[in-house]
Amino acid sequence: MPFRSPSSRLPWAVTLAYAGLAACWIGLSDQTLSFMITDPALLGQAQTVKGWGFVAVTAVFLYLAMRSTLRWQRVVFDEIRTVRDRLTLALAAADGTVWELRPRAGASLAESRLDDLQVATCSSGGAWSDVADHFAAVDTKDRQPLLDAFDAAVRSPEPQPFAATIRVALPAGPQRVFRLLGRSMVTDKGERLVGVATDITAHARTETWLREALAQGRLATWRFDLLNDRIEFDETWASLLGFTQSELEPFSLERWATLTEPEDANRFLTEVLSSVTPQAPQHEGEYRMRHRDGQWITVLSRCHVTDWTPDGRPAVLTGVNVDVTELRELQARAEASAAAAQHNALHDALTGLPNRAFFLTELERTVAAARAAETGFAILFVDLDNFKQINDSLGHHAGDDLLQAVAMRLGSLLGEGEMLARLAGDEFVLILRTADRQDARARAATVHEAFLRPFPAAARSIYAMASLGLALFPEDAADAGGLLQCADLAMYGAKADGRNAVRLFDGTLKAAAERRSQIAQALQRSLDGGGFSLALQPKFSLRDGQALAGVEALLRWRDDELGEVPPAEFIPIAESSGLISSFDGVTAKLVSDLTQAWEARGIDLPIAFNLSAATLSSVKGAFLGEVFLRLGLRPGRTTIEITESAIMGHVSTAQADIEGLVKAGFRVAIDDFGTGYSSLAYLQALPIQEVKIDRSFVARLGGPEERGSIAIIRAVLAIAEALGLETVAEGVETEAQLAWLKTQGCHRAQGFLFSRPLPVAEFEERYLCTAARRAG
Repeated sequence: MPFRSPSSRLPWAVTLAYAGLAACWIGLSDQTLSFMITDPALLGQAQTVKGWGFVAVTAVFLYLAMRSTLRWQRVVFDEIRTVRDRLTLALAAADGTVWELRPRAGASLAESRLDDLQVATCSSGGAWSDVADHFAAVDTKDRQPLLDAFDAAVRSPEPQPFAATIRVALPAGPQRVFRLLGRSMVTDKGERLVGVATDITAHARTETWLREALAQGRLATWRFDLLNDRIEFDETWASLLGFTQSELEPFSLERWATLTEPEDANRFLTEVLSSVTPQAPQHEGEYRMRHRDGQWITVLSRCHVTDWTPDGRPAVLTGVNVDVTELRELQARAEASAAAAQHNALHDALTGLPNRAFFLTELERTVAAARAAETGFAILFVDLDNFKQINDSLGHHAGDDLLQAVAMRLGSLLGEGEMLARLAGDEFVLILRTADRQDARARAATVHEAFLRPFPAAARSIYAMASLGLALFPEDAADAGGLLQCADLAMYGAKADGRNAVRLFDGTLKAAAERRSQIAQALQRSLDGGGFSLALQPKFSLRDGQALAGVEALLRWRDDELGEVPPAEFIPIAESSGLISSFDGVTAKLVSDLTQAWEARGIDLPIAFNLSAATLSSVKGAFLGEVFLRLGLRPGRTTIEITESAIMGHVSTAQADIEGLVKAGFRVAIDDFGTGYSSLAYLQALPIQEVKIDRSFVARLGGPEERGSIAIIRAVLAIAEALGLETVAEGVETEAQLAWLKTQGCHRAQGFLFSRPLPVAEFEERYLCTAARRAG
């Protein structure tokens, strides 16, 4: 409870009052008694009673005075004890102690030197000691600031606060940090400097760590007094912009706005002032600020409202900034890389068109949308017919240019909401927004007509042909996979019709596809179980009375379930399924077995068989020669026929492979000659022995188109003659064709005019046994 200390004049006042009252009492009482009582004996008794009465009154007065004094002392002592306990608890909680600084006797505090000062603390039990003894323990960097703070406090005529932070090396343990707070005063004991010393070592350590962490993380702190338009910030905040702290101070909202992108500044302040509330006082945002070098940096700012106006508006914002420019740039690059990766994952790298994955996803979506809207659409499958020949003859760069040109031209034919994709290789597919069959057919015809004009590729104009397959949803298929299959089947149907055509899907195509699937599976089984045989087509000399000059061995296949399958049906399937090289091995083994059987019977007849392009491109010719020799094929009497298309795209490697076969002793012939590109120019570079004129040129002899065929055949025969090559005409079917070939100097011929391909037994019966009987 509050109390007031008694005045120092109170004892004198009490004493004088007591003396005055006592004198008045004695003087007046004696006169009064003498006047009232004349009897001396009775007067003596009355004065005795008066004396005891005075004593009693005085005793009561002293009792009351002492009781009041003691009561006041108890109140004072209780208050002192309470204050002491509170101060003790506060100091203990703050890890502090009270200190008092005084000069030696007779000295002024302001004029005292360090050696003249004494200090006492609670922790020392109030004992006085020389300040100089303690000053030596203060860190040398803190000594002068401590003296300056002391000097400022004691030299002021008015009581002044004193504050200093010092590091002290204690006798035991690590260095400690103390915060000294005090005030100068003048008491009855003279000049004093009294205060509290608090151990802030842990706080200072934490503050140092925080400062280092902020500096390491480039975290800048700031405080914005909105009411006074004053912004306070640390050195890191200034360094973010390339300035020092002193260069930017004083800092106001106007100065901040000049360094901030205007749109960002308005947005940030608007967001802060409109979004923060006492219930949600935090805000986070980004804005751009101009660096000293003129570059813009992106600043992430997190702030907290630390003071509010009485009407609930933000008054003080305290926050932290961090430069996230590099982070945002990295994020932008990462997002760009992710977008590029996603684009690359869904687009063809060569043409930029959607790839198969993207197309299938879009096709599924289109089917779902059409089904929901109860409408339809069409897809058009486009496959280039002569792409491999262009690639082989002109190079892959020309093929790439052609694909890009085709993609650009087909893309120009798309309507709104339609799509063009490259599925693989030379395959393209279009989604057409038309549900009408006739309209879809007309659109397909427009796409087909786009191939009538040449395409710019490899610094030249290239004509490309294409087979197109058209399928409609939902007439042909009710799901995406089935619809694509129908368009694919229609495209293959166009190829089967002679290529360079448009085919609309129908049920027969599906049956044909099932047939191809059955053949492909049966071919795989037959490689293990057999079912293969040879058919032999004789070759006749056109110079020796049409004598039997040799035979071509052709592979035939009969399946237990499918029966006899024509070569024109199973050979393309074997090529597309990657089995053709295995059939080359089967053919070579059958030929070897046949020639060895003939040799045992004394039959010496030259024999030829076909080698596929797949085998020639995957196995070196020298190795093939060794394999054929081990199989038992006869060198010098066996001819390996290689199609022109298998050679033209890889002349240099084909030349080495042919040389390997020739060195092994085998003859090599170019089959179907004249159907490729620039064929005549390569003849002199290849170590071949025979050229077979393709049946397509022979078939035109005697017809309306024979003029071109005659010119080509004559040129082939002339060059072959000049190079010393033998020539064989394929597909001779009429006497007129045979007669003309004889006049042109062709060496041999084969075809249905002489004989169709015969089973081995029938061939032997017709030609070998008959010849043997004639010889006998």
